[in-house]
Amino acid sequence: MRASDLTIPVLGLFMPVFFSLFACHPTNIPDTQLGNWIAKASIGDPPRGGAASFVIGTDAYVGLGYNQSIGNTGRLRDLWQFSIDSGWRQVADFPGAPRSNAAAFSVGSYGYVGTGYDLVNVYSDFYQYDPATNGWTKKADFPGTPRYDAVGFSVQGRGYIGTGFNVNWMNDFYEYDPVQDKWSLTPGTSGNFSKRQGAVAFVYKDRAYIVTGVNSGGMVRDFWRFDPSQTPAWYQLANITNTDEGTFDDGLEREYGCLYLGL
Repeated sequence: MRASDLTIPVLGLFMPVFFSLFACHPTNIPDTQLGNWIAKASIGDPPRGGAASFVIGTDAYVGLGYNQSIGNTGRLRDLWQFSIDSGWRQVADFPGAPRSNAAAFSVGSYGYVGTGYDLVNVYSDFYQYDPATNGWTKKADFPGTPRYDAVGFSVQGRGYIGTGFNVNWMNDFYEYDPVQDKWSLTPGTSGNFSKRQGAVAFVYKDRAYIVTGVNSGGMVRDFWRFDPSQTPAWYQLANITNTDEGTFDDGLEREYGCLYLGL
């Protein structure tokens, strides 16, 4: 697979910004310009890290997260909607406990948020957000070990949450059926790829991809494609370290990168 096959717009985990996952080097950018970032309106107070995000239609939703100036654990439960035309507006608060480092995805016209932690508790509860009613509904709990720093994505009408950390690093994945409100362990995951937390997941042409993250203090380098219509569903792609004569894989190892949730 060529690096250019996966050059797509990516939605930032903390702010809606767009860039290519694999670096490009256009010759028409001045030497003094670092990239092609365009400033947009800031999210409402307070600023935060470790937020969760999902996309419904053309609108992005960012919420929860951590700000050390907040009382108690510093965790948040507010949710903000971003529109390209009108900017940010606050919508209904997340109904679960305040938390950061949760996983999220959208399926159809609904957003979903679950897992996460607050320095004391690690969570497995799971909720659906409906923008039509600006309301939340509790759904079946995530069935795996409670965790944080997991990834979430949706593909082919189902949602997925996997990897993450709770005492140990994990590489299991679970599939969520929004019609039946049921979870099931995704076949072929455990043992396939490196355990990790703080990874990136994105979706391109009805296939999901997982890459980057950290395991036991070291950066992971394996890169995987997921297609639930295929057997096996997981397929390993080229490593993201400099193990190839090409330049597309140079310096991509990292944790807590940006996240894309659909295309």
